[in-house]
Amino acid sequence: MPHQPVLQRWELPGAGPEDVVVDQQGHIITGVEDGRILCGDPQTGRWTTLTKTLARPLGLDVDTQNGLWICDSPYGLLRLEHEKRTLRSCVNRITNQSLQFCSNVVADGAGGAFFTASSMRFPLALYRRDLIENVPTGLLAHVDAAGQVCVLAENLAFANGVVLLPDRSALVFAETARARLMRFDLSTQTISVWADLPGMPDNMSWDVVRGWIWVALVSTLPPTLEWLRKAPFPLRRALGLLPEKLSPKPSNRAWVQAYDLKGACVMDLCWEQSGYQAVTGVCASGHRLYMGSLHERAIAFCTLPD
Repeated sequence: MPHQPVLQRWELPGAGPEDVVVDQQGHIITGVEDGRILCGDPQTGRWTTLTKTLARPLGLDVDTQNGLWICDSPYGLLRLEHEKRTLRSCVNRITNQSLQFCSNVVADGAGGAFFTASSMRFPLALYRRDLIENVPTGLLAHVDAAGQVCVLAENLAFANGVVLLPDRSALVFAETARARLMRFDLSTQTISVWADLPGMPDNMSWDVVRGWIWVALVSTLPPTLEWLRKAPFPLRRALGLLPEKLSPKPSNRAWVQAYDLKGACVMDLCWEQSGYQAVTGVCASGHRLYMGSLHERAIAFCTLPD
């Protein structure tokens, strides 16, 4: 078992870096709660603003044209054109429903992207209500370069992070509410369980150097959530309407795992009482691993063991 690396903080000029990705130049990109998309230089530690969305940026991905895909709640899937620095809306409705909780995205390499929606009922601001009421309306979808949208899977329990496998045969995505990763085969259009997890997965990323999928684990699966799934809907709905201040607070834990292409866990990094909590995004860049969180004003990072 490798020695647990030291977790460090990289302070931000903003709060709530929900996802983290790396661009072709090795810069770290994240979105914060006021809508800004920030670009950080690991060499200097400086942050600059790339653009600003109208609401809350969530999942991100950089494509081969150095454009940036942005999931925004409640305004859907956006793309920042690198050369023109223009921000355009790509998907804001699906089958006559507002795409108000676009969660994570991965470029398809052909000008389009695969993306998830955690809920078609609620935006990010009401995510606790969606989890408690347990009426799965999440989905996995694709938008091509011409803007045509195709829904690949529906009725998912809080669909979240998504990764395109390097051979382009399948997608692996997170079902947060069921604490598992799912595999969607692109040739057969079939879905299967890829890995059951010890906690609730959030955003994910592909590590091109190691050939791993990194998964952010935002928390353990609360026993009450399992109980709620069997409770009558009127009770679930009533509990979902309780004030947020009555909900359990995030544990003081930073937790990420890496999985190989067979769905086996190859690295489990968990920092208890670290001062950084509820990791929602993770990506590797060289020997460093970067993490983001809805609850922090910093990016966390560590040096990965050889």
